[in-house]
Amino acid sequence: MVVAILGVTLAAGSARADTVGLTSLSAPAGCPGDTVEANLTLFFDGNDSAGQLVDGATVEVTITQADAAAAGFVVAQPYQPTGTVTLPANYRDPATGRIVFPTTVSVTIPTTAAPGPYSFTGGVKIQGPMLDRDEPFNVFGGSLRLIGSVLDCTDADGDGVYDVEDNCPTVANSDQADFDGDGQGDICDPDDDNDGVADGDDAFPFDPSESSDNDGDGVGDNADPDDDNDGQTDADESACGSDPLDAASTSPDNDGDDIPDCVDPDDDNDGVADGDDLCPDTQADPAPERLKENRYWPDPSGTFGCSGSQIIDDVGLGKGHTKFGISKGALADWMAGVS
Repeated sequence: MVVAILGVTLAAGSARADTVGLTSLSAPAGCPGDTVEANLTLFFDGNDSAGQLVDGATVEVTITQADAAAAGFVVAQPYQPTGTVTLPANYRDPATGRIVFPTTVSVTIPTTAAPGPYSFTGGVKIQGPMLDRDEPFNVFGGSLRLIGSVLDCTDADGDGVYDVEDNCPTVANSDQADFDGDGQGDICDPDDDNDGVADGDDAFPFDPSESSDNDGDGVGDNADPDDDNDGQTDADESACGSDPLDAASTSPDNDGDDIPDCVDPDDDNDGVADGDDLCPDTQADPAPERLKENRYWPDPSGTFGCSGSQIIDDVGLGKGHTKFGISKGALADWMAGVS
């Protein structure tokens, strides 16, 4: 952080000290034992007339510790112990003509420091030679308040993350992963997806939309259309009265197409909807091996859902029709009777 102490104008040809008001300088927060640095920019008005600072001159900067030392803090300026630096010839701000002097203040926090803020008052002084004069001068001196804070850097689990910032302070987790963003790290969060089901009971601990997998097929029950993997969908089983979570419990399925009869529009799978099917329980009925010419073995889809065998039984035809197929006349009479 850069803080400017208001500059002072020196009288030509004079060597004197000038004071400025109290100014605050903030240092970065640090742990006990750390050394932190804050940037400080000092400036004052001046020119190269007699009695002013010389371009390229060596300037001494002193920052005193005051009450910081009593508290065990060490405040230092990096040019010490020599305390000198040579200003370049272009050290003036071309816009304002001010002499600008940037420096750094370092603060060493004692290892015994307690967490919390600190604030110390010290002094600042710039000295240097004057043009055409041998004696040194004090450009200005003034008070500076240094403020900062000591962090609580305890790391109980040794994972490199301070306890005050650690989302699992007693369990090592350097990656600080927190899937549900609730402030508890995944490694110590009993419910990582925050779905209300403890991870130990959750088949999908990182999916808030799922928590169980009844049939163990890797698809959560909420997304799985068949939770017991018995071939009948959960919706169909619920509609027809069987248990959608028990593979041993299925609803009646006449044609074995995995659609229970109570919701199947074609229970015998003969291509004719149940509402139009005169024979709703038609089974597979292959044509006889000795099917003769001019004899027929109908497809149920063209005979109102009835197979050849069912038509023979319905009409009471003889065995010859079963062996050789239904005669054209007999089939026509049956069709006329049911139409």
